[in-house]
Amino acid sequence: MAKKYNPRKGCHLSKEQAQRYGSRIAELMKTGKVTASDVLTDAKRRSSPLNDFFEWDDSVAGEKYRSKQATYLLTNIVEVVEVEGVRTPVRSFFSVNQEPRKEGVYVTVKEATTKPKYRTELLERIITHLENTTSLMKLFQYYEK
Repeated sequence: MAKKYNPRKGCHLSKEQAQRYGSRIAELMKTGKVTASDVLTDAKRRSSPLNDFFEWDDSVAGEKYRSKQATYLLTNIVEVVEVEGVRTPVRSFFSVNQEPRKEGVYVTVKEATTKPKYRTELLERIITHLENTTSLMKLFQYYEK
């Protein structure tokens, strides 16, 4: 029986895409492991099930890469905040959805945690992250047996 793959909660893949991509990646794991380079090398072949996931127009891909670099900056800059006497580094900017735009915008940590709409969105993300972490911890316990 073939293994079933699904998108992780919060992921933008459909169930069909997750199944197709996951199955192909599993096929690539001949030695029990695979690298991102292995996946990309396979995806370069037009006949690969992975091919349609990637952007092959270099001018578009270049712009998307620079966008990822900008995201890296926005998500890796921190500020030190003192809470109950403890100085803690926290992210300075958080991505939130702003309707009607589908693209997330970044707001300050203060706005993200005090504006009800943004606060709710971030708390929902935290819950999703905790659910994913809980699933992973259960998997550790399962394989320890």
